Amino acid sequence: MGRVAVVLAVVAAVSAGCGPGGQSLASQTPAVISGTVVAGPGCPPSGGGVAQPCLVRNVPAAVVAASGKDGVHQVRADGTGHYQLSLLAGEWSLRATGPDGVSGPAVQLFLDPGQEAHLDLRAG
Repeated sequence: MGRVAVVLAVVAAVSAGCGPGGQSLASQTPAVISGTVVAGPGCPPSGGGVAQPCLVRNVPAAVVAASGKDGVHQVRADGTGHYQLSLLAGEWSLRATGPDGVSGPAVQLFLDPGQEAHLDLRAG
């Protein structure tokens, strides 16, 4: 009789869409975040309603690190500074570091399962 109860419990869990660890299959669908890593002094404030030039440049080969519940994931930006990461849903902290070793500020965000997000990061 004990085996029947265990089999029924497993069938019920699979029927409910539960995967390993009690997570639903939808929560295991990774989110995709992408963007461009940039560097520069930033944009000066516009004075008197006159637009000021914004001196930023893309940072090829920057390293983007994402820290979250399942550890740290890193990816290197391509030759134009573009990066893309697939991450599990949840809270993440992303930081970009240029080839010169200078890091930008960490950016906190929450990702939903299957979400596609765009986030440009600053290195240095």
